[in-house]
Amino acid sequence: MKNKILETEISEACETIARALRAYSGKPIFLKTYIYTRETHPEKGTDFYSFVLKDKHGNTLLDLGKRIAYCWDDDNGGMEVIRETYKCYGGADDGTD
Repeated sequence: MKNKILETEISEACETIARALRAYSGKPIFLKTYIYTRETHPEKGTDFYSFVLKDKHGNTLLDLGKRIAYCWDDDNGGMEVIRETYKCYGGADDGTD
């Protein structure tokens, strides 16, 4: 059951991303993503994600990496919540960073 729940959550996230990419461009684009949870280096307990978005010719449109740090929220039953997300590298080159 645990695997089915994870499969459903990841599938839904992928479908949301696919819709966003279709809305972004009327042309074919390619997204490669990497997610690493519970890092031990450079910060213990953080998560890291990165993605590269390319057009059909292989030209990079976006290349971004971010780290997610967590903390415990004692006011809400001691749940683990995102404390901050910060950029490690990359980002949009359109002046919106």
